[in-house]
Amino acid sequence: MKGVRGEARDVALAVLRHGAALVAGIVSVPLVARHLGPEGLGAWTLLATAAFMLGASDLGLGVVLQRAWTAGREDEARRVMGAALLVVTLAAPALAAVGLVIDPPPSGALTSSDVFGATVLALGGGVLSAYGFPLRSFLVAVGAMRELATVRICTSLVQVAVMAVGLAWSPTLTMAAVALAVSSGVETAMMLRATRGRDGRMPRGPRRVALSELRGWLKEGGAALAINVGGLAAARADVVVLAAVAARASDTEALAIVGAYGVASRAVDQAFGLAKQTSTALLGRLGGRMGAEARESTLRRGTAVVSAVVSSGMVGLAAFGQPLLELWAGPVAARPEATVALWLLAAGAVISSFHEVAAAGLMMSARSAWTTAVPLAVGYGVNLVVTVLGAPLLGAVAIAGGHVVGSLITGTMVWWAWRRLERGTAVLRCLAPGLATLLASFGTAMAIKHLHGALPLATSLLAIAATGLAGLFAALAVWFRPQPDEALAYSA
Repeated sequence: MKGVRGEARDVALAVLRHGAALVAGIVSVPLVARHLGPEGLGAWTLLATAAFMLGASDLGLGVVLQRAWTAGREDEARRVMGAALLVVTLAAPALAAVGLVIDPPPSGALTSSDVFGATVLALGGGVLSAYGFPLRSFLVAVGAMRELATVRICTSLVQVAVMAVGLAWSPTLTMAAVALAVSSGVETAMMLRATRGRDGRMPRGPRRVALSELRGWLKEGGAALAINVGGLAAARADVVVLAAVAARASDTEALAIVGAYGVASRAVDQAFGLAKQTSTALLGRLGGRMGAEARESTLRRGTAVVSAVVSSGMVGLAAFGQPLLELWAGPVAARPEATVALWLLAAGAVISSFHEVAAAGLMMSARSAWTTAVPLAVGYGVNLVVTVLGAPLLGAVAIAGGHVVGSLITGTMVWWAWRRLERGTAVLRCLAPGLATLLASFGTAMAIKHLHGALPLATSLLAIAATGLAGLFAALAVWFRPQPDEALAYSA
């Protein structure tokens, strides 16, 4: 019971941490849309994506650090940290320089100088944030959820405050990028301090290591790098391919279409990211030092929570969330690209929720990190192929649909790999609460869909709540249903 309470506390803190980022995103999107219009929102989506991509510059060493720490190899983890910070210091600025070549095109009220200045600042913020990625990996591995929540809350407040004041003073894309750069610097500085508090011996700056040792770490980290690059490439491909396809049809509409897709994508990503914090909080309990029975118990609880919450939330968001998106981002959310993307991306998130915790467990406890990397990389690759080949014909349908296909393939491969690692795992028992939630939520949504129509915003909120509650009640009923061995014990 003590372990369950600890898991619940860590999950709550992780959700609070991501919730702060969610609030910042909820506030920043309408700020940018109101001051810069649909074109500005589309350009901001491209810049924020490019800045986030710099997180891959640790070359996967953050995961190597986590695997070493959770397996009890603490001295090795410290050496990995020094090497990771050295790699980021060299790689992140180089990647940022490449990013300057692919800045968004000027459009409407966006001038060339404004776009270039914003690109420089956003990528600079991405470099600062990338330096903090290995630090964040360490803090997650040691279960420092309280410190991470504090860092994210402060960072979100800084970002929103700087953006609100900056855009009110000068409504330019550059001011929006200033907020990103400042908040990234604050976040990394606070994580440096938190790292020192958790382990005074942990390096907080670049360190030289033996070349032979570095080669081994980079080989192991290549699995995490493949996952990061694949995920980032898939996310980047969405907006880049959509912008290219839309530009062929109408130069003036290209960024507006990207903005509409970005609204749906951000809504789904933020909501899914909130539930994913369960796997982040449980990472240390899925590591190699834990026993097989403890890992399976954590897997069951984590998968039930993530799949049930995501399934109930995404069904409600896709079926009844359009008025909320329009209130949040303005008229751009009413475009057909936003509606199509919302349904398909929500479906992809639901599928991913069923294997999210299992993938995290494989990454921490399998003999090689490649056990997780291969399924995820294959899924990302399929996603990219569907996006690139299908976009010229089907536009946003193919781009968002790629996530659905890729997630199905990844999920199948992840659970197959988990069964090979832990042969006694009852996969269906792990998935049952989420499946019950999905069926109950979807059935409820279809039953009350005709009552929705063009009714006021309050009705939309009530419909989302009803859909979610129906799904969660179904999940609880399945979770607390006696298992066959328990039923026999009761009858005896």
